[in-house]
Amino acid sequence: MLSLLTTLALLVQGPVPDAAPDPFLAFAQELEAGIAAGNAEQFDDRFDFTFLMERALGGLALPPEERDGFDIALRGSLRFGPGIVFQVLQNMGTYHLVRMLPAKEGFVRALFRLQSASAFDYHELYLGRNADGAVRIVDLHRHTEGQRLTERIRRGLRSSTFDLAPEQVVEVAASERAYLESFGKRLLIEQVLEGDPARALELIAKLEPRVRNDESMLLQRLNAARRVGLEQHQAALAALEEHRPASSALALARLEFHLGEQDLDEARRWIDAKDSEVDDIFFDVFRARLLLQEGALGVARETALRVRDTDPRLARIAGLVLLEVALAAEDHRGTLELLVDLSSQHSIEFGDLNANPDFAAFVKSPSFQAWLER
Repeated sequence: MLSLLTTLALLVQGPVPDAAPDPFLAFAQELEAGIAAGNAEQFDDRFDFTFLMERALGGLALPPEERDGFDIALRGSLRFGPGIVFQVLQNMGTYHLVRMLPAKEGFVRALFRLQSASAFDYHELYLGRNADGAVRIVDLHRHTEGQRLTERIRRGLRSSTFDLAPEQVVEVAASERAYLESFGKRLLIEQVLEGDPARALELIAKLEPRVRNDESMLLQRLNAARRVGLEQHQAALAALEEHRPASSALALARLEFHLGEQDLDEARRWIDAKDSEVDDIFFDVFRARLLLQEGALGVARETALRVRDTDPRLARIAGLVLLEVALAAEDHRGTLELLVDLSSQHSIEFGDLNANPDFAAFVKSPSFQAWLER
């Protein structure tokens, strides 16, 4: 059947209500529309770099010229937009605003879903107003990474200033000190991981527990273990669950693993776990495909229809799942209707169906002739 991850497609945000929109909601909708249009610069330009610097350098008494140097480096390196746009436009993806979340730490939050043929993640954007009163992104929490952007920047800048004189360092939390003291080892692991993930796992195993069980290191271990083998992958997942059970990355990592292993019961468990956290209709796409694999075609169809009717932006994705269901049921008339809809309304090109084994029964039916004559 057609692969879910290779059928995810770009759709556009629906119309904005006539009532004057909440400025934070309007800002989030503008970001979604910008990504859909391929405007990577717009996304990155909406960060409040002044806030990010103040949060990262809090507790460090640095001369103005050094602060300016960090500010320039940060502005030059902080680029999320191109990666998101690539997933959306080049990798059959979408970047959708799921909902606005309750305020946290005094900031409004917008929850986005990024999904494509090779990525599935949630982005929590923390929104505030800059000195001019404009809405800006003041922090970003990518669920697969665990840490928030300000935490990552803070640790990175702390690492580069760890040899400062005591009078220049106002305070360093115990967790930060452990990170900083192990920075050299972390850097070595990061360098080794790309070319030799097995060696990276050996180095991680030698770290003291407080460093080895830090969330960022547990995720580094998971990244390496994925590329080494099943046993290492399972052990890394177990360690993350044991030491960081509340990690935003856990359910997504578990889901990826169990889908890959075709463990449908465990996959369903982690679908439910992440859905209870983010409350996103997209998880019904996963549920529909699991039902399809189990042969529950009627329930799979109902589930995919619910996705389409709940969020019109997901009509293309839901339509592709419905096509899989129709093919499995050898519903040739339904297959024809879906092919026509997906090609005309969503610009999908299906190529030569005779060469696609998924359509073997369909091409022998009268409906296939109707498809050719359309």
